[in-house]
Amino acid sequence: MVDWASKSYEELNALYWNQIAPERREEGHDPKNDIPSYEWLNNHGYSGIHRALKRDHDTTTKEFFDELLDPKEEFDWAGDHHETQQWLEKFLTSLEERKKRADSTIQSKRGRLSRILRTHVEVNNSGDLIGSVRSRGEGKDGFQQLLKVGDELDETLESTQSKFNHIYDLIEFYEFLLRRKIAAYNPGKWIKDEFDWDCSGTYNKSSPCLSKEQVKKIWDKTRDLEEQLIVICYVGLGLRTDEPASLTRENFDLQEEGCPRIDFDERKNYAGTVPVLVGKNQIAQRLREVQSNVNKSDCLFPSSYSDNEALSGAAMRDRFKDICRRAGVKVDGETPTPRHARRTWYSLYTESLDELYGRLEFPADDQSSKTIEVVRDSYLNEDIEFQHHRSCMKPVLREIMPGVNEYGSDISFPSTDEGGQATITNFG
Repeated sequence: MVDWASKSYEELNALYWNQIAPERREEGHDPKNDIPSYEWLNNHGYSGIHRALKRDHDTTTKEFFDELLDPKEEFDWAGDHHETQQWLEKFLTSLEERKKRADSTIQSKRGRLSRILRTHVEVNNSGDLIGSVRSRGEGKDGFQQLLKVGDELDETLESTQSKFNHIYDLIEFYEFLLRRKIAAYNPGKWIKDEFDWDCSGTYNKSSPCLSKEQVKKIWDKTRDLEEQLIVICYVGLGLRTDEPASLTRENFDLQEEGCPRIDFDERKNYAGTVPVLVGKNQIAQRLREVQSNVNKSDCLFPSSYSDNEALSGAAMRDRFKDICRRAGVKVDGETPTPRHARRTWYSLYTESLDELYGRLEFPADDQSSKTIEVVRDSYLNEDIEFQHHRSCMKPVLREIMPGVNEYGSDISFPSTDEGGQATITNFG
């Protein structure tokens, strides 16, 4: 019996390679490439992993396995700098063949290096980790580029343990390049010295977040629909810092029946589906507004710069912080960021689970199920669970964001039929 509550993220990673992967291999699956289904995990006694990842590590089963495994024959590194991608593969191969590192270690490092490279592409518009380290004369450029990556990791990663692991892997990669005279210096060590990251940090459920009173102050200081949506995305929907920036019309399913949702299925290493707990009308109104603009943008947050279709994650963070400054809200003496807002959502979500499980007690007894989790994992489909969470969380979200979902009386959202023609669906 696995004690899921005691497992760190790294231990869950190792548990897959040491226990789950052999079972998958015996059944004819490729454990390095085939992601186990939700049903397979439940049927083989691993249903506890779903809640452990969500509750203890702020992630989903899909996100966990997307980072752990790669379903393609070749790993899909971010960017188009082939030399960097080739040296990353050579580095991991060397660890496997010469240092005899375990599969779990290799896959963990692959996931972290992939995130570093993806972040480098996002903040520097470049997938080149090598060009700026070929000589010490170019050291300043390499340091500044990686410092931006460090700032983004510091903002988006929860634990200092995880931050330390990422920078340690980067240092180890550059040491590998130094020994082969591909790099002239190791900028990873300089980045490490910029931050107080160490290997003792763990995910802390008591991490500072915005109080309900602070959220209301922030909401009251929003000046237009766009600013309302920024607060809705982070506090009401619990999105990560950079997620709202890339949202387009195609991401939304504002269905009249069931629970409206955001679909992230085509985005690697992120949760597949997010329920729209509040703000459906504001989202619909915003999409109508941006589509009426001259540029006909489908983005929820279009950029005013011609070179960029949508705002960047950094721009979204700056706009959220501007609203907080106007509201005079601080957390631990600092201006809050979207991460503080996401923690608020997560805290409210965790509280809603108690009410959700209270609703499941009767069917659990009626079905003679051993635990409520059995009912949740086996009998609740995603849509029904989303509706329960929506009904549990919507009252408190409406309390701290007065007027949310009440932007207009009959908001219409232009969808597109198979022939490409716009159709109208009403959302009162």
